[in-house]
Amino acid sequence: MIFKNPAYDDPDDENNIFAGWETADEYLSGKVKDKLAAAELAARDNSIYEVNAEALRAVQPKLLEAHEISVRIGAHWIDLDYYRQFLLEKLNVPASMQSGVKIHYAPRTGEWTVDAPYGCQHSVEATKEYGTHRMDAFYLFEVSLNQRNARIFDTIKVDGKEKRVLNHKETIAIRDRQAKMKQEFKRWIFDDPDRREKLCEVYNRLFNSERSRVYDGSHLTFPGMSPEIRLDPHQKNGAARILYGGNTLLAHVVGAGKTYTMAAAAMEMKRLALAHKPCFVVPNHLVGQWAAMFQQIYPTANVLAASKKDFEKQNRRRFCARIATGEWDAVIIGHSSFEKVPMSRERQEDRLQRDLDEIEAALIEVKEASGERVTIKELERTRKNLEYEMKRLQSGVRDDLVTFEELGVDALFVDEAHSYNDV
Repeated sequence: MIFKNPAYDDPDDENNIFAGWETADEYLSGKVKDKLAAAELAARDNSIYEVNAEALRAVQPKLLEAHEISVRIGAHWIDLDYYRQFLLEKLNVPASMQSGVKIHYAPRTGEWTVDAPYGCQHSVEATKEYGTHRMDAFYLFEVSLNQRNARIFDTIKVDGKEKRVLNHKETIAIRDRQAKMKQEFKRWIFDDPDRREKLCEVYNRLFNSERSRVYDGSHLTFPGMSPEIRLDPHQKNGAARILYGGNTLLAHVVGAGKTYTMAAAAMEMKRLALAHKPCFVVPNHLVGQWAAMFQQIYPTANVLAASKKDFEKQNRRRFCARIATGEWDAVIIGHSSFEKVPMSRERQEDRLQRDLDEIEAALIEVKEASGERVTIKELERTRKNLEYEMKRLQSGVRDDLVTFEELGVDALFVDEAHSYNDV
């Protein structure tokens, strides 16, 4: 049920008999390959770790073979040299021009670029077999790397103004070449035995070396819960996931008891001092029902439920003050009411500044890589919009409304969370 993690090494806890121990569901999950190597090494000096190694061997992910791995052009885990090698071989690039074929990837923007000497862009392979005279295979490969569908446009004049229109015939032709290129790459990438072995090793190390944690809540007793209510195993496991795992999505079907699961988790967080003031954001018409169900499962809980009237302009400040100053086990408010509680200006400025810093770094990276002018323009446009938002925020008049940070809420539960899927 519990294992001592050999990776735990804190001299300050030498006399703490509990230090380094983890529950089975925590220890036998995560980077289990690294944990197994550490356990086997520790077992050489201390036999108590042999049980760790034995348990970890039993949960190692099965190594995937080439036929079980899906590969597409643009996958970031594939070495850039393999992409370049594919172009050199399939487009029959002359030895004298091969040094001019280069592939670049900008991690910050996720943009790929392909450089190719002018002469080899007009070969039979580049313009007929894997491309067309309107889009050569090198540029088509760049389009595919960036996960875009190839399209051919014509420029025409309408009322004296230039307009780009899709050329359907040429687009069908280039997409046929694009499909052929993608299919050929899937076949080619695992053809060579050495390349196949290396790629399988990389894929298994990056994507098949961890084991998802299976949360077990069978040990939870939920003090203070009504003796008339018994949670099902999946509800206890859900509560355990919330307690131990942090951010949690309860993707359970309707009627699975998510309300009780969240209420039980919130009260356990309070009892264990993991949170002091949980807040539940629920659909407006369910605020009263939620409050009643919360009191049903925890009759002695101190619950504050907000009505729509509480968040009207003239009442909002007083009600937010009640939330901030009260010792509540649960605060229940509707979606529309929650949206009226402002964030602090400092937090908004911090978020905008982080976005601006990322855009600046991306611009530097794209310019250094001689990126497309279109990409640079898009980044500059985004930067301009963020700078405008920052100025508008800083020049605005500060109001005296209680901000979300001042409410004291340190755990947030959102019912019907898909309502915020665009945020």
